[in-house]
Amino acid sequence: MRAGAVTDAGGAARGRGYIVRGTEMQADDAVLDERELGRRVESLTELWRLLAMVMQTARQYRWDHPHAARQLAHAHQSVTEALASNPRAIRWEVGTLQFTYRGVPVWRPDRAPYNRVPYELFVDGVRAIQLQPGVTPDELRDLLGVMLRDAGLGFGADDNASTALWDRKLKHVAYLAVDSFAEGDDPEFQDQRDELASALMMGQDEATLGMYSAAHREAVANAVDVALDKDARSRLAEQIDPEAARWQERYANAFVEAWYGGNGRDELLEQLGLWAGTQVEAHAASTALDLLQSLTSAFEARFGETVGRDFRVSATAAMFPAERISAIIEDARELESPDEKVVVGIRTALGSVEDDAFFDQAVEFFDGVASDEVRKALLEYLCRCVRGHEDALGRMVAVAPSRHAQYVLESLRSAGTSASRGAATRGLQSQHLDVILATLTGLDEDQALEARPMLRELVGSKEAGLRRKVIEAAVQRPVKALEPLLLERVQASTYQELPVRERRLLLEALASTNRPEAEVTAMSLLDKQQLIGGSSLDETRAVAADFLGGSSSELVLATLQRAAKKRWFGSEVVRETAERSANRVAERLRSGGQP
Repeated sequence: MRAGAVTDAGGAARGRGYIVRGTEMQADDAVLDERELGRRVESLTELWRLLAMVMQTARQYRWDHPHAARQLAHAHQSVTEALASNPRAIRWEVGTLQFTYRGVPVWRPDRAPYNRVPYELFVDGVRAIQLQPGVTPDELRDLLGVMLRDAGLGFGADDNASTALWDRKLKHVAYLAVDSFAEGDDPEFQDQRDELASALMMGQDEATLGMYSAAHREAVANAVDVALDKDARSRLAEQIDPEAARWQERYANAFVEAWYGGNGRDELLEQLGLWAGTQVEAHAASTALDLLQSLTSAFEARFGETVGRDFRVSATAAMFPAERISAIIEDARELESPDEKVVVGIRTALGSVEDDAFFDQAVEFFDGVASDEVRKALLEYLCRCVRGHEDALGRMVAVAPSRHAQYVLESLRSAGTSASRGAATRGLQSQHLDVILATLTGLDEDQALEARPMLRELVGSKEAGLRRKVIEAAVQRPVKALEPLLLERVQASTYQELPVRERRLLLEALASTNRPEAEVTAMSLLDKQQLIGGSSLDETRAVAADFLGGSSSELVLATLQRAAKKRWFGSEVVRETAERSANRVAERLRSGGQP
């Protein structure tokens, strides 16, 4: 079937439904059996569920929002896959109330503003639309923007859908348009006219009433333009078609009334859960999370924080069971910076899981998600489930990034069981020094004794950079288990062969666990003398003298004063360093200060 090239409407006699504009549509006139027709209808129905979700998300967040972009990408992928299977099957006819495929409905929106889409397209003359192989995300976005009459995408106040589609020249979007809405042009509308009127009179069908009202919007708008000034029209427009946030607020308030106005709370939660399921399935979890927040806020505003919190727990359990939590996290798996609402939602949903039912999934996701914030939310849940899962959490301490490993380590220690304390020692296998040292601070004597070979290897590593990092970390985080190894290292004959900075760090690390022992050791180093001085020994004595300057001991002061005396065989550097340190100690003793 060919919709026809652009035709000059003024150059031809017009009959009812005369085709004036369109692009070439690929024929789809194959004879279909009932099974194949049903399959195509089902496919188009699912596709329009996704496209409707794209419109809803874009209207709520704007097209450039990451969530709207993800929804569009997901719908575009489904379109591409469907076209690969059948290049001519994605087409639909436009009626006043719905979209159909060969007369069978594939999308019948039942709430504003989406229930206006079919009617407005129909009134603008559009009768059929087809997506063709090669359609791009931008073309799909522009098509949906025309349907929403989105000013942000260039839809002007004087535009109609037919001219907007033509102006955009969407290469892979074909459509058919006629010159006017004519009596009988939509047989379905004619057939259901009495039914619509009856519903209007009886007030039995709010959705149908909305559609009927939409069909008269253009006439009403013209009348309002004549009768009301611009400000009045703006106020009325806001009341008739408010922003999505305002609609959500109204819904939340109505929900609270229904919750306390009857005995159907289980049914309300059930329906809320079913709706949330469709949002999660359509990769629009943030929409459901937004509503949950609005509902919680409405309960808190009406009845206080306690009632709001209790409702949130019940609603979260109904809306986000374990399988939906998995789906939400899966959507965010590869995102380094997911929407903040999604992260909060994951944390809230996990908070509603009262036992360890999600533990295995949480461990699996922890290893695979890109977002640090999502990992943190998973950890908060995992660390509530220590008992019975000590071994799994111990493995995490060994392999997790430093900050997360230390969080798990603290949780294992807080549990206070022998199993959790044993699992905490797995931190000694971490690649992160701060995790190793944090593990060491919690070792008992037996565990420290078992770990001593590994600790000796770290403190005495042949790799100077690693040794220095271990000692520097020990200065910042005192580790009692390291004390005998540090003392052993300072007293060894190889101490003088170490870099000067490392010699000083060893004394400081020893002092962090046992300052009196460190001062006695430093005094011993300072007292070492030989008739023929050596630079290494003099460096060591100067290091010891400078370290002792932080003391407040009379014994240390006497040692420094002795080293500061001039001797013909003494080092001037050592003497001057000892003199400065002695002055510092003496001043501290006079003022009663602490080292």
